[in-house]
Amino acid sequence: MYVVAQQQQLAEAVRELFARRNLTLNAASQRFGLDRNAVTRMWNGVPASLEFTERFARTFDEDVNTWRVLAGYPAVEPPEWDPDRAFMAGIRALAAEFGFPPTYGLEALPLADATPEEIGTALIAIRKEMEERRRQ
Repeated sequence: MYVVAQQQQLAEAVRELFARRNLTLNAASQRFGLDRNAVTRMWNGVPASLEFTERFARTFDEDVNTWRVLAGYPAVEPPEWDPDRAFMAGIRALAAEFGFPPTYGLEALPLADATPEEIGTALIAIRKEMEERRRQ
């Protein structure tokens, strides 16, 4: 019974991700270079290999641990910290909230070794600037 429920959760998660991104199985496979058969299996709730599952999560900028667990693999302890990914997720959330992206070059920010606190501080500063821009 547990395996069936887990497979259903995996299938629902894949379908919800594709719906959010307006993707079909073919589009996901072609646009992102993912193996169509492996994507189809996940769409149907059949877990792919650990390597493919992690690649799938990273391709869509999703949490790797979440997808590992959905596919029946143990989570990585502690969750992997990727400053660039965390920062860009914050930027996307701010752009969605404000309805426009930040207007300055983000490439110059030194994020490679940033801590969660440093990423949070940078996002707070960007939020303040975006709030000022919205008031104008």
